[in-house]
Amino acid sequence: MNVILHHGLPDALPPDLQAALRLCGIEPERVRNQIFARRLQRAATTYFAVAWQHLVRGRTRELSRMRFVCMWGLREHGLGWQEIATAFGMTNHTSAIHGVESVIRDAALLDQAGQVLALARAREATVKGSDEREGAG
Repeated sequence: MNVILHHGLPDALPPDLQAALRLCGIEPERVRNQIFARRLQRAATTYFAVAWQHLVRGRTRELSRMRFVCMWGLREHGLGWQEIATAFGMTNHTSAIHGVESVIRDAALLDQAGQVLALARAREATVKGSDEREGAG
């Protein structure tokens, strides 16, 4: 079951949505993580000026390194190895481990990863702020 939330990532999913997800056997935290993974990927496409399809599926060294940057950001955000791999359409979590370790060993990649993560979190805060303003009206 695919759940699409149009208003971004709230601090907590609404209780009725959490209950519906649990009835379907889906943990709400997994949905939140998937939403953040997409937000971070979109931030990376903006930062690197590359199409999402290339970021996720591209096989060049440069595109792989961009993917590694995203993987590091997702790990810093608290996602598990398999969740990170799944966000990029991979079945093997060891690819995510390799990506994160590659970023840790490369100062330039680590700097880029921090900037992409900051951009994703800023977008998250912007969405939360606009949701709060809409609720106040």
